[in-house]
Amino acid sequence: MPTVKEKISIRQFIILTVIFTMGSSVLNGTTMLVRLAHQDAWLASIIGIIYGVLLVLLYGLLTQRHPNLNLADYIDKVLGKWFGTLMKLSFSIYTLLLSSALLRTLGDFLTTLILPETPIQAVEIVFMLTLIMGVQLGLETFTRTSEFLFPFIMSFIILIALFLLPQMKLVDNLSPVLENGINPVLSASYRLLGIPFAELILLLMITPHITNRKKIRKSMLLGVLGGGIVLVIINVLSIAVLGADATAGLSYPTYELAKEISIGNFIQRIEVLAGGIIFISLFVKSIIVFYVMIVIVTHTFHVSNYRIITLPLGMLVMVLSIIIFPNVIYFRNLAFVFWPTFTLLHGLIYPVLLLGIDSLRRRLNKTKASLEK
Repeated sequence: MPTVKEKISIRQFIILTVIFTMGSSVLNGTTMLVRLAHQDAWLASIIGIIYGVLLVLLYGLLTQRHPNLNLADYIDKVLGKWFGTLMKLSFSIYTLLLSSALLRTLGDFLTTLILPETPIQAVEIVFMLTLIMGVQLGLETFTRTSEFLFPFIMSFIILIALFLLPQMKLVDNLSPVLENGINPVLSASYRLLGIPFAELILLLMITPHITNRKKIRKSMLLGVLGGGIVLVIINVLSIAVLGADATAGLSYPTYELAKEISIGNFIQRIEVLAGGIIFISLFVKSIIVFYVMIVIVTHTFHVSNYRIITLPLGMLVMVLSIIIFPNVIYFRNLAFVFWPTFTLLHGLIYPVLLLGIDSLRRRLNKTKASLEK
C-alpha cells in the first residue's frame, strides 16, 4: 500500500477537489444537461452544486468518525472482513470502469478534434503510460504537478469568460426560464449528482495523507463550490453564446466556445489552448481515479507494494476502454443512462449504509457498556 509518509496540504487537497469536480464534466457535461433541461441547464448545474455540498457533508461525517482511516480501512472496520471485502471489490470494479471511461473520453476527444489521423489505441497507450508513471512517482508528486498547473486552468476559464462577454445573449438564449417546468431541470441535476459529485467519494482514499485532517470537510466544500462554479460558468457561456439547440448538438461545447473568441482579429483560434486545458483537467482526474483504484485493489488483495500492479492494471484499463466502449455513441448512451445510477450506488448508498451501521454499532456498544456498569 502507499506509504502513509506521503503528505499533502489542505491547499493541495482543495485544488485536487476543484479539478476532480471539473474533470470530464468541463468537456462534455454541458451537452448532457442541455439535452435534458435545454436553456435551463444552468439552473440544473446550480442545483447540482447543492447536491454536491450535501454529499460532502455526508463524507465529512465519515471522516470525522475515523480521520486516520481511508475509505477501504473504514469499510473493513465497519463491515468486517467478509462483507468489507465484497464492498471493496465493488469499489475496485467501479474505479476500474471509471478509469476506462476517462481514458476513452480523452482518446475520443483527441482523435476527433486534435489528432484525427492518429489511432485511438496509440493515444490511449501514451496517456496510460503517463498515468502509470505518475502513480509510480507517488501522491505527493502528481499533487504538486496539479498545484503547478491549477493557475493555468483557472486563468483560461476566466479569460474565456471575459473574451466571450460581448457575444453573450443572456435574455435571448437563457429565457424563458422553466419553460417546460421543473422536472427536466431535476432530471438533469440528477445526472450531475452522479457525474461528478458522487464520484468525490473516491477522495476519501487520500484523506489520511492530508496534514491537517480537522479541515477535510471544509476543504472539500471549498473544492466542490469552486469546481461547481466553473461548471455553472461553462454552462451559462455555452447557452448564452452558442444557444441551447446548438449546444445540445455538440460533443465538446467548451472546445467550440474557444473557437468563438475573436478580439480585433488578433486573439482568435485559441481552441488548441482550450484543448490543452481540457487535457490537463482530464489528466488530473484520471490519475486520481487510477491511483485510488490501485490503492483499493492493493488493500483488497493484500499486495505488499502497490507499484508492482500499476502496469498490469494500467494495461487492463486500456483494453477495457476499447472493449466495453466500442464506439462513441455507445459510450455516451451508457454514460447518460447507466453511469449516474451506478455512481450513486458507490457515492451515496454505500456511505449512508456505512454511516448507519457504524452509528448502530456505537449505540449498541454504548448501551452494552452502560448495562455492564
